[in-house]
Amino acid sequence: MGERPSIAAIAAAVVAAVMLVVYLVIAASEGDNPWAGVGLFAAILTVAAVSAAVGALLPYGARRTALLSVAALLLVGVGVLGIFTIGLPLLVAGLCAFGAAAFSAGRGSG
Repeated sequence: MGERPSIAAIAAAVVAAVMLVVYLVIAASEGDNPWAGVGLFAAILTVAAVSAAVGALLPYGARRTALLSVAALLLVGVGVLGIFTIGLPLLVAGLCAFGAAAFSAGRGSG
């Protein structure tokens, strides 16, 4: 695996994981049945964080690019939906993952 892990993808994974914890803490602090709509959002953040982390460690190629692209799309999508609460860090993480995916695609094709 001689290639370096992607720092941008690792940053995206860390931000996604931290924002997942923040989101769960915020949801837990709310009153009556805060868990009603949390599951899907938490699952998406989990998939995005894992995709970015695994994508960061894979060698350059189609799998790495695909995982980082999935992470980028999920993070940007959730970031737009949550723009007024936790969305901005997720948008930044999505852009980091997108940059890592673009770099991986360019590196893997040559």
